[in-house]
Formats: sequence, C-alpha cells, structure tokens
Amino acid sequence: MNMSLPFGDYKIVFVDELLTDYQSYASLTTASINLLHSARIIDQTLHTRRALGMAIASQYFGVFIVPESYNDTWLVVGIKNILFLLFMKKIFGNNECRFWVYQQMMKVYQAECDHLLPPLHLKDKSQSYPLTSGNNAQIFHMDPMLTPPHILELMELKSMLVMRIVENRLGNKELIQNVIKKLLSLAWINPSGESSSINALLSTQDFLKTIQVVSGKDLQDFMARYVYQPGFLYPEL
Repeated sequence: MNMSLPFGDYKIVFVDELLTDYQSYASLTTASINLLHSARIIDQTLHTRRALGMAIASQYFGVFIVPESYNDTWLVVGIKNILFLLFMKKIFGNNECRFWVYQQMMKVYQAECDHLLPPLHLKDKSQSYPLTSGNNAQIFHMDPMLTPPHILELMELKSMLVMRIVENRLGNKELIQNVIKKLLSLAWINPSGESSSINALLSTQDFLKTIQVVSGKDLQDFMARYVYQPGFLYPEL
C-alpha cells in the first residue's frame, strides 16, 4: 500500500521468556526469541513471518490508531488483520492466504454453533449480553478485564472475517485500501501541524462515515446483521 511507518522508524527486539510471540509499542516490537530459527528449519518460517507481519500491522492499527472505546476494538483489530492479509498474500501467495482464512473461519463457525460468541459491538448501554438462555445462562461483559482470553481470540478472528466481507461488499478490492489510507491520513493530518491523540481514536461510526465518503455505500444494514448481533459467517475467500 506504499505507506510510511507511523512513528518514523521501527525496531524489533528479541527477548527470552516472552509470554506471547510479540508485544507492540510505539516504534518498537518485542518478539520472542523462539521466533528466531536457522535457515534450514523451513517449517518455522511460516509461523515467524506471520507473527512479525502481524506485529508490523499492529504499528498502524493497535498502536498508532486505537479504538475510541473498548466497544470499537473489533474495528481496529479487523483492519489490522486486513493489513496482515495483504502482507501474507504478498509473501506466501494467494492460495496459502485463502487456506489460512478458511482455517480461521472454521474456528469461528464452530464457536458460533456453540453459542460462544457475543456481538462484536454492543449497542446496549449495559454492555452485557447473555450467551445462553435458561438456568445455566452465561453473561458476556464488554470489558477487557472480564472477557476470557479464548473469547478475545475468537472475536479477533471474527473481526477479520467481517472486514473481509466488508471488502467484498465494496466490490473493488482497492476500495478497502483507500478507506484504510483515508483513516491513516486523518490520523496524521493536524491543522496545527502537531501530532494529536484525538485523531488517532477510531470509532465504528467514523469508520462507516469514511466508507460512505470513499465508496458512497451505506453499510448500516450490514452492521446490524454481522456486527451488532451474533451470527454465522460465510465470507467469500
């Protein structure tokens, strides 16, 4: 997409005993030393490049641009994954990218069948949603401290699939890239010429307005079906 780095420079530091594959900070990524491997170990190449590709995408959406509220996390995570898929398609090819998306789609599909996933965006002010009904009902709370890690992982995958559907709904594959560039330019540009944390906040409504400006399409019905309520996903690969 020919985008410059949001913080000017970028560094990756490999550390020992990191709990996850990587952690992203402004202009810096700490990565697990386990990602390093000999050129003769080709099986590790896929995992390492995926992790580092996701880390770079996080510099744009996740570090530079952050959700306006926790309710908007799905959007930032979804766009980050779209950038990652562009990287993955270029490095590994279209078939490998489509197969990986299919694998993630099956995980989300199974979770939806088991009624494990809440809506990606809760419009209810109570910020809670019943995952099941009856005496054994489980209540989901839109709060980072109350959401189980496996639910967060599945919601991240679903966010990526929803953004894939958005990409297909826009018709032209380049339109979603133009939307992303527009969001980044709004975050970079400031009338005073100085950086502003206000421009780096992204909400769901801002995203919908940007799509309407760039493509002229209204996605409110789409949001009501796929984002504001739970449901199955069948995105085109």
